[in-house]
Amino acid sequence: MNKIITLIALGILTLSIHAQDYSGELFNQRMTERYPERQIQTFTNRDSLDLPTQVQELRIEAYQDLLAFAQSYNLFQLGWDYELDSRTYEVKDRVDQVIAYNFSIVLYKEGKARTRRFYQASRRIDGYFFVERIANYDL
Repeated sequence: MNKIITLIALGILTLSIHAQDYSGELFNQRMTERYPERQIQTFTNRDSLDLPTQVQELRIEAYQDLLAFAQSYNLFQLGWDYELDSRTYEVKDRVDQVIAYNFSIVLYKEGKARTRRFYQASRRIDGYFFVERIANYDL
């Protein structure tokens, strides 16, 4: 009986992890559709500690900006909370050059994940990254 309960729990956990990342896959797919000229080849989930310093700083700035917004509108008192998602997708083109990074912040309402706010940090011609696009996907 314990084995059955364990298998069911693992199945539910696996489904929730997959469902939670569905919006990440959707964001990546939409990026490919939006920029066909960039010839996007791969999206690779990267460890947040193994990212370029610029991208790490962009992630922190985006998170702090969202927290400042929430604080100015008293959203924490209304049950909202925010978490910087550890997943960051490295985007490469067909010649294996990194052209962007996608990262997100998960928004919670009363402890339940409601939406993910995605950020696309694209590489400029001089090599620096900037936040080019922001999109929300409901969970």
